[in-house]
Amino acid sequence: CSNLKNDPIANEEAIIQFFKTNLRHNDARMFEIIAFVVLKAWYSNKRIIIGRNLAQLKEVSLELHRTGRVNANDGGIDYVLTPLGKYFQATQDFNFGKYFLDIDKLGKFPISFVIQTEMTSNQALVHIKRDAAVKYSNTQILNSYLKSFNEIFTLREFDKILDEFRSLPEQVKVKLLKAMLEEFVKQYSVEYNIEEL
Repeated sequence: CSNLKNDPIANEEAIIQFFKTNLRHNDARMFEIIAFVVLKAWYSNKRIIIGRNLAQLKEVSLELHRTGRVNANDGGIDYVLTPLGKYFQATQDFNFGKYFLDIDKLGKFPISFVIQTEMTSNQALVHIKRDAAVKYSNTQILNSYLKSFNEIFTLREFDKILDEFRSLPEQVKVKLLKAMLEEFVKQYSVEYNIEEL
């Protein structure tokens, strides 16, 4: 990563391919780390206006935080987006039962799912609805779960996000790609108990 970070523009394609490839890694830890790094970078370029009242409105950047480690008993929350308070759960499992359990843990509070599948987010939601309808014949119960799906990010959405980074102004792109590599090294070191890379 340090070689790539030295010249992000010359290594742009290698960096983007590194993230695309590792999103498809069969290790849950790697998937969760890479998904976090990509989403963190993507959200860092988005700004909102927020304040306690009209006189105190200010523009702030969105910031994604990783809340724990893979397989931690953390209540089904992997990332939190501030200041919006948006929750994310990352998983390699394509199993509506797991998603519904995470939704139950949050009291049916809306949650975004990061799912390692080649389906689009719309295809994934259709698949989830179809499988869940077999178990939940009561549409009221089924819909109480389905309305808790805030967003779904799949590998297809991640590919689009990474491709968007190519079109950023060069100065912004350099900063973003360097930050992504640095965040990857930081998160990888924590997750795999490595003191320095």
